Amino acid sequence: MKSLATFLRTLLYFPFTTVRAQENGDLAMLRKASALLIAILFSALWTSGQSTFGDIVGVVKAPSQGAVPEAQILLTRVEDKSQYPATTNPDGASHFVNLKPGHYDLAISASGFAEFIISSAQLDPAKPCALTWR
Repeated sequence: MKSLATFLRTLLYFPFTTVRAQENGDLAMLRKASALLIAILFSALWTSGQSTFGDIVGVVKAPSQGAVPEAQILLTRVEDKSQYPATTNPDGASHFVNLKPGHYDLAISASGFAEFIISSAQLDPAKPCALTWR
């Protein structure tokens, strides 16, 4: 099995073996330009998966450990006062996606339960935040 360096050397040299360069500098310049192009293409693959947004995933549970369906959740971004309302599913779960990084206030209310509030929780980009609210 060939090493990566051998493979790249072959890849960069083989297409230019039939080129009749007037000077050796032209062939060397073509090789350098090809290597630069390949490096740019590979670096684009590594950066394509990065995100500047974050997610908050949570489950609302009663003190008895049972899920609280139909709980009302209001997520508010502190910096610009953007609000994101949600209702928990039958399993008590809720999911907020593609949120801007920053600080968020969270208010949960459900019939028969006291209101639950989290103030100024930090959300970082590309890091989902998983919570269980009781």
